[in-house]
Amino acid sequence: MKNLIIILFSILLLTSCEMSNVSYDDSGTSNNEKTETVIKPDDVEIAFEKIISTSRKSGSDGEYSTAQYLDEQLTLMGYKSEIVPFDVYRNDIDYYFNDFFNINPFNEEPIATSNNVIAEKDFDMNKKTIVFSAHYDASRNSIGATDNGSGTAVLLETAKLIEPYIKNLDYNVRIIFFGSEEYYLSGSKSYVSNLDSDELDNIIGCFNIDMTSTKEWRKMFIDCKESLFSNEFLRLNPSFETMTMGASDEISFFKKDIMSLRFTTVDIFDENFDSKALVDESENEYVETEFIKEDANIIFNFMKNLDIDNLYNN
Repeated sequence: MKNLIIILFSILLLTSCEMSNVSYDDSGTSNNEKTETVIKPDDVEIAFEKIISTSRKSGSDGEYSTAQYLDEQLTLMGYKSEIVPFDVYRNDIDYYFNDFFNINPFNEEPIATSNNVIAEKDFDMNKKTIVFSAHYDASRNSIGATDNGSGTAVLLETAKLIEPYIKNLDYNVRIIFFGSEEYYLSGSKSYVSNLDSDELDNIIGCFNIDMTSTKEWRKMFIDCKESLFSNEFLRLNPSFETMTMGASDEISFFKKDIMSLRFTTVDIFDENFDSKALVDESENEYVETEFIKEDANIIFNFMKNLDIDNLYNN
């Protein structure tokens, strides 16, 4: 009998331990209607590791699975998110410079299908819209930690930080993760090309994030042509320097006369800069998650404190 009591006590103890690991949200429910706690978005460290856990070449399975992950995370944050597929066509550098928005210059069948992930919350037709973007694909078979797992993680973290404040902003926030940036900016070109005139007029700025948060070569830049949008960012962040390379998805907006800038904290002009961070990363050697948080907070504070009237004073 004593042994039986000991066994029963042990079973009860184990059961109570197991149940203590399950949390419930019982607000507004009876004891018989308890449900498990709502799943929360991943912390930045986990999110970054998931983003760079696979290669993300244009049109690849890895690129698509990353799009699904981003869509899932945005939905958990409370955004209305969708994955928007688009065809990728053969292109070359001549068409890129001379006929930028010719999506299919050789009139051929698509070489791949890629996806943009687009999210909004509390969209107000009476407000103008600012796009905050980053490309999530990577070159070749690289894990793309620097280019651009870093920017992808920064934008995802920024989306989480700004979400509770969106309704009270003077502008709409549109979060876009572009696919196939590494192939002639295909994702942003496809997106911008499919906007009608009213939609284009509604967008007053594009804030693009590409290559951030490295432990080395860290320097704060915005890449832009001078505009009221860039001036507003520099008003709030006077320590940033400017350059005018024009090297990422903000170009697609700029070519439609939308004020745009690229946020980057990687000084590619540093004499010690390692170009393999751009094309040939098999593991993360450079990106620091604490800097991902820091960069996300810079953008978050810009979004909260941006004076929309300053974009209309000229």
